[in-house]
Amino acid sequence: MQKNKKNNPLISVIIPTFNREKFLESTIESVFNQSYKNIELIVVDDGSTDNTEQIINSMDNNSILYIKLNKNMGCSFARNIGFHSSKGEYIAFLDSDDKWVSNKLEEQLEVFKLSKDIGVVTCDLIVKDYRTNKKIISKINANELNHDNRNLLFKFHDNASMLLVKRKYLMKLDGPFDVRLRCAQVRDLLYRLSHKCMINHLNKTLVIYNNHLEIPRNTLYESKIQIACTKTIINKHDIQKYPKLYSIFLFQLATNYLDDKSISHFRIYAIKSIQKNILNTKAWLYLIVTLFGFNFYTNLRNFYHLTKIVLSRSSKTGFPIIF
Repeated sequence: MQKNKKNNPLISVIIPTFNREKFLESTIESVFNQSYKNIELIVVDDGSTDNTEQIINSMDNNSILYIKLNKNMGCSFARNIGFHSSKGEYIAFLDSDDKWVSNKLEEQLEVFKLSKDIGVVTCDLIVKDYRTNKKIISKINANELNHDNRNLLFKFHDNASMLLVKRKYLMKLDGPFDVRLRCAQVRDLLYRLSHKCMINHLNKTLVIYNNHLEIPRNTLYESKIQIACTKTIINKHDIQKYPKLYSIFLFQLATNYLDDKSISHFRIYAIKSIQKNILNTKAWLYLIVTLFGFNFYTNLRNFYHLTKIVLSRSSKTGFPIIF
């Protein structure tokens, strides 16, 4: 650690990984290439069965704290292990198939100087989409969060790589990641942190996110897993107290059941969503479309996604993904 601790605090970078040998080296290099240098790097191998350990050993191993778990426990567990093994005043998480641009940490660290109450700084990310091989910018504005608009946090891309967090606020949380959640862990973490500190969003694109079909990232988004995660978050945070937010979650459950080909459950939760917020236009639209049957809905959805791909390929900037 350098001498001027106040102006040059230690940042702990935590990379959980599971069978990501294809991406891991370039991910780690994006950390070593940061313009901000006072960093400790912790790689938590979540029971990989590929060449992860050999890749770590082939790199500058003295700069990496490598922790090998005997079996796969999930990314939340791995991140928690990394956090409790870290020493930094600030904590940054990086998924092992993502990358940072070179000034990511430096840019985010500057934002903390705006207020002593800021505990989290997020940023924009570029999605490298497997369907189009285009880089798509995802921008979220989450400044000035309060009790009335915390629902913005659940519109974030659920990606830990965009976070830089003060250690002291993570220490106030259990976990800090909830190991029960197999998806939406970052949204859940941000929601809990919003009760402890200010969250500031930096409108700069500093993370490159690989949106691909590799296992295990995309298996996390199976409908049954999504249903379980959504129900856990609703009960955990007593979302029922906030009608508009509750309506959003009920509609999320509805679409999860629709993806699971359960029309009856979809209609139950879509109607409940409308009851909580009659202006939920998406719920109305989906209800109307599914009156014509599941096949009609599927064909319409496939046509919509195909149109997005065609438009993105014909556009210089790409078609924006809605998260």
